[in-house]
Order: sequence, then C-alpha cells, then structure tokens
Amino acid sequence: MKTAAYRQPEQIAEIVLREPLDKTRASWVERVRSADHKVIGTTLIGFSLISVVLAGFTELLGWAQLAVPDNTLFTPERFYTLHTLSDTTFLFLFALPLFAGLATYLLPLQIGARSTAFPRISALGAWMVVFGGAFLYFSLFINQWIGGMNMSMPLAGAFYSSGSGADIFIVSMVMIAGGLACNAVDLAVTFKTMRAPRMTSGDAPVFAYTSSVYAYGVLATAPVMVAAGLMALIERQWQLFGIFDPVNGGDALLWKSLFQWWVHSAPFLVTLMAIGAVCEILPVATRTKLLHRSEVKQSLIAFAALGILSFGQVLFGSPISTGWKCTFMLAGTLMIVPTFIFITSWVRTLRAGSLEVSAHALFALSFIGFLALGVIANTALSLPTLGRWLAGSQFGYAAWHTFVWTSAATAGFAGLLYWFPKITGRKVASFKARLSFVMISLGTLVALFSMASLGLDGFPREISEYGAGMGQARNIEAGVATLIAALGTIGLLINFIQSSTKGAPSGNDPWRGSTLEWFAPSPPPANNFDSIPDVDGAQPLDGIRSRIAAASGGLAGSVAQSPTAGRPSLRESKH
Repeated sequence: MKTAAYRQPEQIAEIVLREPLDKTRASWVERVRSADHKVIGTTLIGFSLISVVLAGFTELLGWAQLAVPDNTLFTPERFYTLHTLSDTTFLFLFALPLFAGLATYLLPLQIGARSTAFPRISALGAWMVVFGGAFLYFSLFINQWIGGMNMSMPLAGAFYSSGSGADIFIVSMVMIAGGLACNAVDLAVTFKTMRAPRMTSGDAPVFAYTSSVYAYGVLATAPVMVAAGLMALIERQWQLFGIFDPVNGGDALLWKSLFQWWVHSAPFLVTLMAIGAVCEILPVATRTKLLHRSEVKQSLIAFAALGILSFGQVLFGSPISTGWKCTFMLAGTLMIVPTFIFITSWVRTLRAGSLEVSAHALFALSFIGFLALGVIANTALSLPTLGRWLAGSQFGYAAWHTFVWTSAATAGFAGLLYWFPKITGRKVASFKARLSFVMISLGTLVALFSMASLGLDGFPREISEYGAGMGQARNIEAGVATLIAALGTIGLLINFIQSSTKGAPSGNDPWRGSTLEWFAPSPPPANNFDSIPDVDGAQPLDGIRSRIAAASGGLAGSVAQSPTAGRPSLRESKH
C-alpha cells in the first residue's frame, strides 16, 4: 500500500486504521521482497532468535569439554571452532540483529512516520546479515576458521592459515558489518528527516533517540571493518603487497587496530540499545515520566563515544606509547559517569512511581544490576597492567558476556515482551515469561560469577584442556548455570511462538504507553498512520488522550481500540 494513495483532509488531525488482526503478516515470498520496515524488523528479530539457539548449543558443548580435566571429548581444533562460532553468534548474529530489528520496527512508529527514508537499503542490509550468518555456519562443512573471534596477524595470514577458513570468516564479517551499516543509514536518516511536525530531537522517545545514536556508532565503526576485511582478503588471495601480514612485510598492529575498532565497539553498541529499551520500559511500568531525561540523552552519546574510543584496551599488550595507553584507560574508566547517570535516573523514576511487576519490567530491572557489574569489570580491564592479566583469563570472557549476552537476554527480551503486543496484537503468557526470567537471570548470574572467579585465580580464556585442581568444580558450576539459562531462553522462545498465534488479543495500548507506536493498530498497517499524528511535547500519546478527553468529557484510556474489521477509524477534528 503506497503512501501516495493517502491524502490528509484539512479537518483531520489523527486517524488510526482498522485492519484484521493477522492481515499484515507477510508470507515468505512477500517477506523477501518487502520494503516495509516492520517486515524487515521482524526478519532481523526472527533471525536473532534462531541464532541464540545455535549460540547456546555451541556454548554448552564448550562447557561440556571443560567439565573434566584433560578431557578429550573434542580435539583442540574442534573446541576452538565451537568457541569461534559461539562468540561470533552471540554478538553478531543474536545481540546486534535483535536490537537492529527492534529499532527498524519501532523507530518510524515512535516518531510518527509512515515508513523509513531508505527501506530498500535497510532490506538489503537485513538480508546481508542473514546470509552472512548462514555462510558462516555453512563453512562448517568446508573449512571453519579456528583462531577465535579476535583474529590476529600473522595467525590469520596466508602463511599460517592457508585454507579457506579465515577467508570465509572474513567474508562473513564483511557481510554482517556491511548489512548493519546499510540498516544504520536508514535509521539515522529516518530519525533526522521524518519526525512528526513539532517533534524535536529532545521530544523524541528515548528509544528512538538511542536508535539514532546507535546508527551513528555503527556508521563510525562497521565501514572500517568492511574496508579492513576487503584489504585482508586481497592480501590473502593475491599477495600483491604487504598490508597486514608481517610475513609479506605488512603491519599486524594496523590490522588489530582496524579490526578491534569494530569488534570491540560492537558490545558497547549492544549495551547502548539495551539502555534505551530500559529507559522506555521503566517509566511505563511505574506510571510516571523518566526523570533526568535530557541528561540521559546526553549520556547516551557519551557512552557510545567512550565505548568506541576504549577499543585500545586490546592494545595494552602491544608496543604502543604510554600516552596512548593513558588515553584508552581514561576512555574506559570514564564510562562510569554516564552509567551512573543512567542508574540514578532509573532509581529515581522507580521511586517516583508505582511499579507494576510485569515480566518485561522484571527483565529490565535485572539489566540494571548486570550493567553495574559490567561497567565495574570494564573499569578493571581499562587499567593497563590489570587489564593485560584479566583480559586473557575467564574474567575477560565473563566481562564480555556481561555486555553482550546479559544486555540482549535481559533488556533485549524485556523489549520483546514489552513490544510483543504491538508486533503481533497478542499477549504473552505471563507466568511462563516470569519463569523464564528466573531461569535466565539466575543461570546467567551464577555462570558469570563462576567465570570471573576462575579468571581471578588465573584460569586462561579459551583453553581446551586443563590439569586437575585448576577449578573443575567452578567449570561444572558455570556449565550447569549456562544450561539453566539456555532452558529458560528456549522456554521463552516457545512462549513467543505459541503466543503469536494463540495469545489473547491485546488491543493497541495494553500498557497505556505515552509514545506514538501505541496509537497505531496492533499489528500496524503497512503505512503505519493514515494521517501524521499531531505531536505535543515529549509524551505525545498523553497529549492525544487529553484532547480526546476534553472533547468527549470523559477520561480516555486506550486511545485506539482493538483493530477489528469493519470498525470506523478514530478521528479527532480540529474544530
């Protein structure tokens, strides 16, 4: 349905279309061809949820290897293959696509836009991510890269890795980074140019604002990965000149700097999106406004910038000057400041309102605790001497998971639960979601503390075998806790699948939100809004409710009623 088919009558300020509940769900053929931002968003979300199952499976196989000292369940090569797949899938196929999908789906709805600026570019990016991930797993049948997610020269050079494994890994990373960059272009331009009239950047919903900051962060880092990957492929395939491989006269430190500029920054961009989701969820759950809203938005920019600039933590063991080490240390430690502002805002918001303990609110609350732990661990890693010791241990792996897995599994799942009624028009089974919350949060917490404890005792990171007396009990503990979290995740995914078809209809505004996505039907039609909503302040839907209540003489609850075929549109006249 093209936007040009609609003309806005002068006397109409807001219109909500009525469509059957399941009419807007695309078939697979339509999904591949579609440029609807909602179809693109659900494609990325669905792909991320499939990927988390694969990531969890490979992670559990790795813990099975570490359950017994001197275990020969897997060869070292097979173990490192599993570790590479697990880490890559968690970050690039689960966490980033999950938040990119939520942003693609929700950003136009939250800013009152009918579509996005460049939907075809966004669709191209989404399918690049999907096929990049599929290509990575297809390489299992050819020649999988076994050197870990943090590729290093000269190990990744043609001399030491003559097979196709490193080439396939680099191609996959180029496709995924390039796809996310295409998606980020669409998000950034949409937020900049397609906001509803009178909606300023300061008035925009926090999640929409966070999505734009995330988009600029991706555009500052992902193209670097694409360029570095293409240069590495040229060097590996043709050896025309030395770029990165020291064997050919290249600079290994240059490759590490360019590669880590993207890989190290990506976990912080994931956490940034998680922060934005929690900022949207908690005020609605407490029936109040987000306190210190402007400070939070400024802190989002600072958090993203410091997360990107702290990439130099991985260079502490490299021959760089003391000045650069101090710069990277300062960038890492200063992340405490925006994090303190976020947590202060959330705590004061909770105290100012009355919390409704829903499943999505529980997941959001657990993220606050994990964020505090993650920033504390990152501060330790930002100290050069301490960071060199901890980064190569299980402590470093625990800190990495605190930003990647916990951000996506707490705030990411909170966002899915919160916006699930908008995406599907149905409710999620509450008791099952709460049970999954307990299993995921408890399992994750125990696993992280076990890994951190092992790391503090000097247990190496990504080691396939270890001797007796080196922490078998804590390895088993971490493996069992990971299994519990995995079972909780599987239960939540089954809940999503069942609720998407059998859940009770939710209506358009089940949480009584204050942002414009709750003004559209659930699920929204192809054009989102027949007429651009009239925005008034930072709580636009509250303003619409007030105007309708003033005109009708009664309190407006859910502004847009459940989308039922045949019902008239809801209109508000200017007169």
